[in-house]
Amino acid sequence: MSKPVNNVDKESRQRPQHLSDISFEGLLEVIDQRKAELHKVFFNVCCGAVAGVLAKTAVAPAERVKMSFQITKDRFTANAALRKASEMIRNEGTLSLWRGHSSTVARVAPFAGFSYAFHDYAEKEMKARLGVDRLPFIYKFSAGAIGGGFATLLTYPLDVLRVRLALVPNSTWKSTIQQGGLFQGLLPTMLGIIPYSGTSWAVKQFLLERYSSHFDTNRGVCTNSESTADGSSMYQGKTVCVDKATPNVVESLVMNAIAGLSGQFVTYPLDIVRRRMQMQVKNANLPPKGMIATLRELIEAEGLRGLSKGFSLNVLKGPITMSISLTTYDMMQKWIPGGSSDRSGRGGM
Repeated sequence: MSKPVNNVDKESRQRPQHLSDISFEGLLEVIDQRKAELHKVFFNVCCGAVAGVLAKTAVAPAERVKMSFQITKDRFTANAALRKASEMIRNEGTLSLWRGHSSTVARVAPFAGFSYAFHDYAEKEMKARLGVDRLPFIYKFSAGAIGGGFATLLTYPLDVLRVRLALVPNSTWKSTIQQGGLFQGLLPTMLGIIPYSGTSWAVKQFLLERYSSHFDTNRGVCTNSESTADGSSMYQGKTVCVDKATPNVVESLVMNAIAGLSGQFVTYPLDIVRRRMQMQVKNANLPPKGMIATLRELIEAEGLRGLSKGFSLNVLKGPITMSISLTTYDMMQKWIPGGSSDRSGRGGM
């Protein structure tokens, strides 16, 4: 039984090692390859931006209600959340549930775009260095953490603006920027986004690989069997194709929702701390509190229960956000010309 050709190794062997080793024609080929790589990065950024905006628009009302509890001492319950939403609609109109959404779009478009692009680049480099088509779980986690971490650093002030515009009455872009403190809460945000993004991506890809290892493109035909020399698989005396199965939209939504929920369980308390810190503004007489001081004040005032305030709403909102975002991204990659023709290694959806 021959060993399947490793596409990563094949690609790396085809790359010229030094500029002096290639001819003029080869140089043009290298330039074309670089242009194709840049086009792919730009395509990933655009797909990620669209996916992120759609997801955030869908859950914006729940996000605003949740944040209104996170920054106050009000106790969160399902009935209290419904009353809060009804109060917002009664006093400010239905569209008030999307107040500050322009800042959300301004932030989430570059954040999601950078996140997906950095993730895909990190994943590609890791596969090339390890010489594998499928990364171990820790590397999946690392690629996701890199994507989320760098995207957060590049867009964090927009996140602070989004929170203040959504929760401070009569606030404007100009007045909010003049308040300063646009990096308040960065530490707990980074401590939260790294495990959240890493866990979500790793779980998503783990579920996809389990799915692909059990079903082929005919759906329902097991392919957990030995591969033959021609790349096919023998199963119960029959030779069947070993192409990876592609989950349909509903299956993609479910898998991505599970991935998003997994990340939420790991990092939610830090989300409350960062919201409290983001609402602090510069004051000469009262300097902003740090992460530890904010955490201590929260526990003293509300107990350990305060660390999970609004989490039940996040259980609904988080998976919806992640499932819409990841599924939209994968579908755009699959259907729009210019996307990857083989998404089996990172989603195939």
